[in-house]
Amino acid sequence: MILAQELPGEDITERAESGDAEAQYLVGQSYKKSQNNLLAVDWLSRSAKQGYTQAQYELGKMYDQGLGIPENNRLAAEWYLSAAEAGLASAQYRLSEMYSSGKADSAGSNDAVSWMRKAAESGLLKAQTRMGDYHFQASDSPSDLDAAVGWYKKADAQGEVEATYKLGKILLDSSYLGSSPERAFAFFLKAAKAGQVDAKAEVGHCYLHGIGVLKDINEGILWLTKAADQNNAFALRNMGILYFDGRYVDRDYQLAAEFYQRSADQGDSVAQRNLSSMYRLGQGVEQDDRKAFILAQKSALQGYGLAQLNLGYAYRFGEGTAKNLGKAMQWYLLSRAEGQTAAEFNFRKIVPALSSEQRAEARFLADQCLTSNFSDCE
Repeated sequence: MILAQELPGEDITERAESGDAEAQYLVGQSYKKSQNNLLAVDWLSRSAKQGYTQAQYELGKMYDQGLGIPENNRLAAEWYLSAAEAGLASAQYRLSEMYSSGKADSAGSNDAVSWMRKAAESGLLKAQTRMGDYHFQASDSPSDLDAAVGWYKKADAQGEVEATYKLGKILLDSSYLGSSPERAFAFFLKAAKAGQVDAKAEVGHCYLHGIGVLKDINEGILWLTKAADQNNAFALRNMGILYFDGRYVDRDYQLAAEFYQRSADQGDSVAQRNLSSMYRLGQGVEQDDRKAFILAQKSALQGYGLAQLNLGYAYRFGEGTAKNLGKAMQWYLLSRAEGQTAAEFNFRKIVPALSSEQRAEARFLADQCLTSNFSDCE
C-alpha cells in the first residue's frame, strides 16, 4: 500500500479525484489525521463505496465515534460488516463488540462470538484475549476453562499482558483441574513487571500470604503499594486491611479508612463493608450510623454475605435507618444463603417477634432479591 507521506498532496488528490479508491482512502486518512473530519468522511465514503476494505473500516469508526458525522450505530455496523466480510480482523473485532454490547443488532445469537473468533484466528491479540474472556465467563464445563486458557496462552505468547494476568487468575482458581498457585504467581509476576496494575496487586497479595511463592512481607507491601498508587481497588482494600489490623505495619485507623474509602468509591464490596463497620464504631472516622448503613447497603446489594448480616443488624436495631424487623429478617435470610452462620442465630432471635404475614413477606422479598441478582430487593 502507498503511504500518504510518500506522495505529494497534489498527486494523491488527482488520483483520488479520478476515482482511485486507494488514493481516496489515503486522502481521507490525511484529513482525519489533521482533524478535518468532514472532509475525511467525504473521501472515506467515496473509497468505501468502491469496496476498499480499509476505508470501510475507517468509515465505520467515524460513524461509531461520531467524528465528522452524527453517531450512527447502524451505519457503523454496516461498514464494519463490509470490512469484516472482506477478512479485516480489526473490523471483525469491532463488529463483535458492537453486537455483544447491544449497540447493533446481529442476525444470529452467536454472531458476536463468531466474529470475535475470526479476528482471533487471524492473530489479533485483543481478540484472542476476548475469546478467552468469553469462555471464562461461560465456565459451564471444564472444557470452557481449557478453551479460555488456550486463547489466553496464544495472546500471552505474543506479549498481551491482559491475557497473561488472566491466565494467572484461572490457574489460581482451585476449581480448575489444571490449577497451580506456583504457575499462577509466575504469570502474575510476568504481567506485573510489564506494568499490568491488577497483576501488581495479585503479586502483592501472593507475597503477603505465601500463595505460589515463599511468603515475603516486604515484597508484598511493595507490590501492593505500587498497585495502590495506581488506584487499584483490590490493592487499596488490602492496604486498608493491613493498617486496620496492624499486622506488618503500625496500626493506623485513619489511614485504613482512607484506603478503604478509595476502594469503596470504585465499588469494592469488601471495602464498603469494612468502612461501614468503621463508621459504625467511629474508628478512624467520625461515628456516623447513616454512613455506616449506606455503605453496608451498597455492599450487600453486591451479594456480600457479611454486609448483608450487618444490614440485617442495622434494620433490627434501627441504626442509620428506621427499625424494621421484616427487613432485618429478609437480609438475615440472604446472608444465611451466603454462608454466614451468625445470620442463622440472629434470624432465630427475631422470628418470634414477627407475624406469619411479616415472615412471608420477608421470605418473598429475599427470594425476589436473589432471583433479580439484587436489583429488586424492595
